[in-house]
Amino acid sequence: MKRIQFLFKCQFLLLLITLLFSGLSFADYFVTEIKEDPNDYDTYMGVNFKQNWIAPHNGWDKLFVKSEPGFNVYFGWRFHPNFGAEFGYEWTNDKPKAFVVQNGSTLLGILNNSGSPVTLTGKVRFKTGAVDLNAFIPLCSLQLWDEIIPEGIISLGVAGTKASMKIFSNATTPAAITFSNQFTRIEGRGKAVYRAGLGVQALLIENFGMRALWRVESTSVLRGRSSAVTGNPSTRRIFKDASTLALGLFFKF
Repeated sequence: MKRIQFLFKCQFLLLLITLLFSGLSFADYFVTEIKEDPNDYDTYMGVNFKQNWIAPHNGWDKLFVKSEPGFNVYFGWRFHPNFGAEFGYEWTNDKPKAFVVQNGSTLLGILNNSGSPVTLTGKVRFKTGAVDLNAFIPLCSLQLWDEIIPEGIISLGVAGTKASMKIFSNATTPAAITFSNQFTRIEGRGKAVYRAGLGVQALLIENFGMRALWRVESTSVLRGRSSAVTGNPSTRRIFKDASTLALGLFFKF
């Protein structure tokens, strides 16, 4: 958690520096040249393929995968040539992961399977609605050809995220069923998470561009309600902080 707090502080500092330069040092440029800026547009929308690394915590990695692909769609509004807001929705797939608990073995350190071997299969899908504030920094020194000028992106945002978790069991004997019920009765809880990102994008033609964006998100605040570990229903920390890499297309209009 300290790592992500430090990253947010650094991102905030960079955003303040960008605000200062855009408001002072580059003021004359924006007044005189903005009409010729190929990145001058107000609204846009895009779609990304995402790879999500959201590692389970404290033994839950036996039941849930450490990374998942997903997608996100977003709508953006640039209220200033260098600043904009984005509203998006994101989701991952629910790739299963199976783990066999042998007779006499424990899972998550405490529970003992006194019945026949049990295969537990876990699935988790993350669903997220997000609002982000982006700073766009023209990277003129990296101009590709003609008027294609890449932009660096600094992104800060907040998201409402829910981990939809399911655990299935193949238990058939009473003792094995009693054991597995402590895991299969699990419920994901939604939480607000903070996120920060760095990326780059460029308009390739008049209304069409590409973007790559890496983010970190404070998904360690997510919880699942389960009877696992304690034997009684309780809210447990299940995931670590996440990182994601999004690659996709956007269209201005």
